[in-house]
Amino acid sequence: MQVKMEKNTNRKYYRIELPAKVSINSNIYTVKDWSLGGFMIVNVQDVFVKDWQGIVKLLLPFDDVEIAVEAEAKVAWAREDRVGFTFVEISTRVKNILKTYLKSSIEGNLGEIDGVLTYVDAPEIPLPTEEPMKPEEEVVFKRNFYTRSAYYWAFGAIL
Repeated sequence: MQVKMEKNTNRKYYRIELPAKVSINSNIYTVKDWSLGGFMIVNVQDVFVKDWQGIVKLLLPFDDVEIAVEAEAKVAWAREDRVGFTFVEISTRVKNILKTYLKSSIEGNLGEIDGVLTYVDAPEIPLPTEEPMKPEEEVVFKRNFYTRSAYYWAFGAIL
């Protein structure tokens, strides 16, 4: 994941580069980078006019399932083979999904394998705690402990 830091911009959101695709008018495009405010698609063969507005479906490819979220977006700019979109209206539910997705990627809970995302928020395995000694183990431990301490005391007295 890469967060782009650009000089002299008035950007409200950080853009991130995570694998995603977007479906616009039944055509699927590759998303170069995206944020909570919009996204940019690359390798565009179709012509998008400035101020085009419509429903888009953002596809987030996980290893088991592909999550699709719909939002209303409009074209902010179009150059050569790249087009920038801004979200016009995005529901709270979709915004929460995208926020969780962004937060997980920043915290390192998302891994990428061949363009497919893996969520790594597994429960941590606790460290084994010390178990109380059995009576036989306690007897052996005390015997070894007192024997060693007697050797150390004797060695210290000789010195």
